Amino acid sequence: MSSTLIQFRTDDASKIKASSICERLGIDLPPYYDGSRILDMIAPGGEHMECAEVPVKTNFADTVPVADGIAWKNELMEQQRTAYAICEEKDPDRIIVLGGDCSVEQAPFDYLHGKYPEDTKLLDVKK
Repeated sequence: MSSTLIQFRTDDASKIKASSICERLGIDLPPYYDGSRILDMIAPGGEHMECAEVPVKTNFADTVPVADGIAWKNELMEQQRTAYAICEEKDPDRIIVLGGDCSVEQAPFDYLHGKYPEDTKLLDVKK
């Protein structure tokens, strides 16, 4: 049985840019972008686990792109498509998702639900 650890990450330049823009706008930006890096140190992959990274594109600007009434819709949809494509390529039996916000498990869960329509479980651990 194979497992894949999927991580959503931004590059450091995007993190810095996001922080500075949020500070200017008076927004408290939660540190979602560091989550997978910290968790990677706590829960590194093992010999029976392959790691895959979903690059999180950020084009932070003074204006937020909105499509169909949803902020960052196109960027979020691209991340979902990338995550699903990684799942299809790796074809894991189980998936662990680290980092990101509450939407990052959608593509991996959808992939596993397609693979195991009658026997798919989701464990969502929060603080």
